Amino acid sequence: MKISLEISGSGGCHFDKKKLKLAVRRTIEEVDEKNFSEKNFSISLVFFSEKRIRDINWRYRQKDSSTDVLSFAEFESERAIQKTKESDIFLGEIFTCPTDIKKYCREENLSFELEFFEVLSHGVLHLLGLEHGPKMFKIQKKIAEEIFYC
Repeated sequence: MKISLEISGSGGCHFDKKKLKLAVRRTIEEVDEKNFSEKNFSISLVFFSEKRIRDINWRYRQKDSSTDVLSFAEFESERAIQKTKESDIFLGEIFTCPTDIKKYCREENLSFELEFFEVLSHGVLHLLGLEHGPKMFKIQKKIAEEIFYC
């Protein structure tokens, strides 16, 4: 499995691209390593300011607030990805707001890096068609801890 990650902006955070790609890869493997191992995946990761992500959140979700992450998937479900004959797959875009994540971390006394990788994994899981629930939250936490402590 090959992972391509196009990164735009920084939002004041500078992560090693290898760690970002590893988080994406491990998230995908955790969902379906057997069916996805022969595929090559690409994702666009964009860092936005609070104002910009708030505008996007309003435009697409009618929510007048900033948010830590928004995902825009190319496929409707994990099954649709499995069924595609293409070997090179663009999963979609993940928009994140480091400022929003940092605020949450200060409020909850959490590590920014650990939380960021949980948010990134969360975004990837949405691109793979997963919805909020115990399975999703368990995977994103597991991946964040793997990456943070490796």
